[in-house]
Amino acid sequence: MPNPRKRIEAISEMFISEKTYISDLILWESEFRKSILNLPFLSLKVKYEICDAVFINMHEIRLKHGEIFEEMKSRNLQVRREIDERFKQTDEEAFCIDKSDFNNPHVLKLEYATIFFKYSGFIYLYRDYFSRLPKAEYELERVCYYSPEFKKRLEEFLYTNNIEYLGVRNFLYRPSTKLARLPLLLKAISKNEGNPEIAAQYELLIDKIKKLTLVVDDHFAEYSGQFKVYRLSQRFKYEPGIRNQLVLGLFQKKRKLLKEGDLLFKSDIWALPVLIRIYIFDNCIIFSEKSRGEFTAQKILYEPLFLERLIYFDVNLGFNKLEDEEQHFFPLFLLETSDNIIRTILFEDFEIRKIYKNILFGALKNIKKHHRKGIEIIKVETPISNILCACKTHKHITLSTENEDAQSSSESQITNNENTEEFTAEKLLSLKEFKNAVNEYSQKIEKHSINAKSRYITFGNQESEMESMSEMDEEAEKEKSDNLYWLKALCYKGETFYHVINDDFQDRTENQEYIENQNEMMIVSTKNGIFLLLNGKERLIYPGSTKKVLYDTKFEILMFQTGSILLVCNFNHTMDAINPIQIKNNVGDFFYGSNERGSFIATRNYGSSKSSLIYLFHLKKEDRKIKIDLSRKLYVGFKLYNIIFCPSKIVIACKDFEIVDMETLKTEEFLELYNPCVPMLLSMVPNAKAMSVFTIDLNTFIVCFDAVGFYTDKLGKIKKTEIVFLWKNTPVDFKLCKNKLITLSKNWIDIFDINTGNIIFSDQRPGLKFVRGTEGIILHDDSEFYKILM
Repeated sequence: MPNPRKRIEAISEMFISEKTYISDLILWESEFRKSILNLPFLSLKVKYEICDAVFINMHEIRLKHGEIFEEMKSRNLQVRREIDERFKQTDEEAFCIDKSDFNNPHVLKLEYATIFFKYSGFIYLYRDYFSRLPKAEYELERVCYYSPEFKKRLEEFLYTNNIEYLGVRNFLYRPSTKLARLPLLLKAISKNEGNPEIAAQYELLIDKIKKLTLVVDDHFAEYSGQFKVYRLSQRFKYEPGIRNQLVLGLFQKKRKLLKEGDLLFKSDIWALPVLIRIYIFDNCIIFSEKSRGEFTAQKILYEPLFLERLIYFDVNLGFNKLEDEEQHFFPLFLLETSDNIIRTILFEDFEIRKIYKNILFGALKNIKKHHRKGIEIIKVETPISNILCACKTHKHITLSTENEDAQSSSESQITNNENTEEFTAEKLLSLKEFKNAVNEYSQKIEKHSINAKSRYITFGNQESEMESMSEMDEEAEKEKSDNLYWLKALCYKGETFYHVINDDFQDRTENQEYIENQNEMMIVSTKNGIFLLLNGKERLIYPGSTKKVLYDTKFEILMFQTGSILLVCNFNHTMDAINPIQIKNNVGDFFYGSNERGSFIATRNYGSSKSSLIYLFHLKKEDRKIKIDLSRKLYVGFKLYNIIFCPSKIVIACKDFEIVDMETLKTEEFLELYNPCVPMLLSMVPNAKAMSVFTIDLNTFIVCFDAVGFYTDKLGKIKKTEIVFLWKNTPVDFKLCKNKLITLSKNWIDIFDINTGNIIFSDQRPGLKFVRGTEGIILHDDSEFYKILM
């Protein structure tokens, strides 16, 4: 039932609310801004940066509400003068209508609905404000933390204006309270409005504001969550002893923090429980020390667990021993199948454990939906065992990017709905990954009595220390000086090499049978020598074992390394034996590739030196002779891991990626290191090693570090920032094929979709290596060959 008295009281309250809101905005946005700009100890640039970050677009919001308030005053005054023509307003900011005259026909015509409809675009200003509010709050806290003088001036401002009891957050979130209260005030007017048409306008306005408020709330929740994760990513630092230091991708917009809490944690079945901070993200679980403040580094104490590899369960199968006091807790066991170690979280409350289980269930289900059906690894029957390495014809593979995108897009709709339901004991024991973990623990338990807890702890600590020392020794080899530079020299003045490998090269491109056999043959190095594998039959062509073997079908050249010696020879499938010549000794590794300048063999020196010496040999055909000569010699001020041949240059992977112009020997950094995206990607892993580069098109590349992979353009700028390849284990090798990036680690093979960055296939396969020179994906371990079908 409409009530005119309550109606005019609600209108008066709306008027006063608008007046108070504008006063608060003036105090904070205008007066405090002036206070900041008058600070003598900050530069003008810093002052304006602080103001832009903290006040966002509050000035625009204040002006818009000022326009609304002016129209309110105008209508109030108009109604009052219709009642009393001689009325003179003494206080322009006061509600000038006599509320006791609520039944006056002129008063009953007063409404604010059309005013808010006229200025309804103001709501979009709030969307912009709340999308930047998390950063504004952070920046204000940061300035106060790093500038005690600024914090003191802020406190003085609050005290001077008698608002110290309200605090800073009250003013930062003042637009939030206004937006939440506005529909309530309008509703109080609407339900007491006697004019049905005006009441309907109020209801439409309320509905519009509520819908827009939901959009604003969603924006705030999204940006607030993203910014919280980003802030955490800036605080997290790996404990030096952690081996598997990988980029976690917490800087990505799509990352979500699902749950966090302080819980008891056991890093292994025999470890003592410790109280730590546990963060569950949508892609990993982090175990860190408790936070010591927003601007203090927070150490990651144990290796993160990637949900891609996680099996969680609460069934204690016997070897997960809990001590006396631990029996009173509710355990949740986490098996990360990358290392086959079972961690334990101990909960005091059964329901809390249930919440964590439900969160993990949802996260795993979301991850598994990216997995695709139809990808499988099949065994290829061969008569050869004790395999060290293998290769086929060495061809440069150019990716077609026109039709592959469509194929990838359609395939992405085919998901592998893997079972993510809760594991029972029976289901656990049927899993290959779980069996591997049980077998590993069984071997440990046979050596160390499970009751001798102290022995287990000592053993675990010693093992960790030894591995940590080993890693530190390896990392110590890396160059830490930013001022080291490259030294280049033409080798002709001191050292030369020239040899004819084949003085009668036959062009058999018209012989189809010969070409087919050349393409089908595989060269396999074993402990018993090098074998030619063709049509299911093997033939010994060299009796010595080799470390690495490559073959070039264009020149019919076989290259292999035995010990630290690089050997090269002419070879095709019709030959029964080879007669290799020594090209270089003291070789640590060698690489082969072709570009527009020709075909090249590159070697790096042997040993673990902080620097590398590269010899570049040029293969070429003159008349019917295949010749090799020493083209260049380069000294590199870093330890080298890979050499990649691009169309006109070579890319050297060391501490980072360096481009070498093969004509001038001038070098430049491949990545734009001053671009803020690069340090952000590698901030958690400052010692990341550059490993490989893949060409997608003339202006698009995928660069792979041992900690992360990402897109760049030809100038080294980060490209497609929404796609980042997050490894789940430290990779040892990569291959690009059919819009898929395949990574091999010590025990796993992962396949990434290069259009999304998601893992679409993952399998636990220890010791796999690529067969070099294949257009498809052929793999081998020490006893079998495998092929990937996809």
